[in-house]
Amino acid sequence: MAAPKTPEFRKEMNDLMLSWRGWRTFHKNVYLIIGGLSSAIATFVAANSKQEIISPDHAWIPATIAAILTFVITALGAQSESKAFETGARLLEAALIKFDSDPDFGDLELGIAATAALSALNRKS
Repeated sequence: MAAPKTPEFRKEMNDLMLSWRGWRTFHKNVYLIIGGLSSAIATFVAANSKQEIISPDHAWIPATIAAILTFVITALGAQSESKAFETGARLLEAALIKFDSDPDFGDLELGIAATAALSALNRKS
């Protein structure tokens, strides 16, 4: 006997998967932008120590900015957040494929799979 399926619940789970993919992209971009800025400023600070580009009175400013950005990128954990959202989205995507192809995989099973995907999202690596 086929399990009960509702298109509204499937759409809701699909929207959730797409939302998680959007958050993955956001966190990945935050990680890349802040990490790139931090590296670039740290390189500038290192270059300034070899050849004076800015005055020694103001050299502390980019050094401080680089340190703050490094702290922010570490504290945000953007890379692990990105991986967690991707894992959750992939698990949910697999469940949606099974929902579409298996008549015995209904709303209840999709809900259980969504719960497992959410648990994976909460286990950040």
